[in-house]
Amino acid sequence: MDLSTLNTQSLSRYAGVKINCGCGVCHTVNTQSIVFGAGALADLASFIAPFLPQLGVVTLVSDTQIREKTNRAFEKQLARLSYRVHTHTYNLPLEASASNVNELKIPEEAKLILGVGGGTVADITKYIAAAKKLPCAFILTSPCGLGVLSPSAAIKTDGVEETFKTPPFSAVFCDTDFFKDLPPELLPSGFGALAAKAVSLLDYKFAHLVGGERFCPYIHELGYAAIDEMLARFRDGDAVTDKGAAAFVAESALRFSALAQFTGNSRLFSGGEAQAAYALGLLFTREERPLKLRGATEFVIARIVLEIYKNFLSDKRIFFSPPPSNNIRAEKITEYFGISERAVMNKIRAVPDPEKLKFHAYRLNEYRDELYEEACLNVARLNRAWRIFKRLYPDDGFGLLNYIEPPDAAVSIALAPDLKEKFTLLSYMKDAGLLDEQIRG
Repeated sequence: MDLSTLNTQSLSRYAGVKINCGCGVCHTVNTQSIVFGAGALADLASFIAPFLPQLGVVTLVSDTQIREKTNRAFEKQLARLSYRVHTHTYNLPLEASASNVNELKIPEEAKLILGVGGGTVADITKYIAAAKKLPCAFILTSPCGLGVLSPSAAIKTDGVEETFKTPPFSAVFCDTDFFKDLPPELLPSGFGALAAKAVSLLDYKFAHLVGGERFCPYIHELGYAAIDEMLARFRDGDAVTDKGAAAFVAESALRFSALAQFTGNSRLFSGGEAQAAYALGLLFTREERPLKLRGATEFVIARIVLEIYKNFLSDKRIFFSPPPSNNIRAEKITEYFGISERAVMNKIRAVPDPEKLKFHAYRLNEYRDELYEEACLNVARLNRAWRIFKRLYPDDGFGLLNYIEPPDAAVSIALAPDLKEKFTLLSYMKDAGLLDEQIRG
């Protein structure tokens, strides 16, 4: 199979695939089974059998909402298949935190950890399975499945979210019949999360051209293909009433998620939009303000970040800015986000060596036009996505008005590069001292 044609294959063809790519790397998906479609519950036996012996114990991880809607069906089916089920159900609201991970007790006789739900449960399941050195699988019951196939888990420790490298799920299962009667905020969040990854794809290329990171043009192309194919399925607002809308958002998200196994890290999920959305979430939590789901927040702020990228890349002037002040930035992070000074100093992005910054500036100017062209294409892409995104809400997006005020966006974007370690265009702008103006005073 050729990597460039992978997006034309069914999701099951991604499982266990190995492709010698033209970029010089053998790309691999270590997930051995991917079952996706309506009525897939009938295949649960063949899905579980390779990982769990008869009468084996499986720990089923979910939250109260998921258990009420879907888990009982899975529990009954597993019992009929002669498996013993140990259930751990988290209360809502749920976050992927160290405290919640520690709450999960795995029986000594457990042979498999099976997560049920969306991205948060997926992160907890992968992390605890890696710590216990147990195989893990996942049943996706939400269109918010963007990171499900990725070989990493984002866990919050001491108020700071860290991304940990983990083995990916051994198998992923999704019966789209369980997408009926979803909470209304899940569909736009799943849609927005994937559309926002246009910024991450631009940062993926930027990190290669400017920072020298490994890059595969075919993965880059497939990432955009997953986004564009999702957008193409929404025509004239029809998908708002289309019963299959959640299914093809989930399918597109899983296709994109599989690409993270090709890169072997979280790079495709770690652009400026992810950095800024995480910072905004900390700000709103600190101030006890209502926060929309992560995917929706990433999409709304992605459009702001992308305009900043476009405007910055369009300006070819030579300029000088004072270097960033990490002391001031540390104080502001503690003030705005409530993170302890110790945690901040362990996380904050170091001020770069002047020669390294000079080299990055040279590389940026060398490839500025190429990056600017991609930024312009992405602005058009997200403008199209914005029209769809709003109509996925019952109020046609009325509740999005003034969701992120300019001062909130400014401080979140300015401090975001110090909270996530991946090198992005926002990181470069911080290194060059271009973001400090937003936090002074």
